[in-house]
Amino acid sequence: MNTTTISKSSALHTALNYAGLAIKECHCVYNNLSEGLFEICVNTPYQRYEFYVEEKTGEVLGINAEPLFT
Repeated sequence: MNTTTISKSSALHTALNYAGLAIKECHCVYNNLSEGLFEICVNTPYQRYEFYVEEKTGEVLGINAEPLFT
């Protein structure tokens, strides 16, 4: 049985790389782990992203994006 898991930091970097975002342009709103899935919310100046990253593999399973209105 494989019990290796990724960290919150690794999950965040994986999600940002997946979307082609630079860490310096983002603000992480939350990064929670629940039932083997990281739920990560990131804001850029104009967009909000929600990522779903599998804890064991680091695979990005889904992404939602919506514009932020300022």
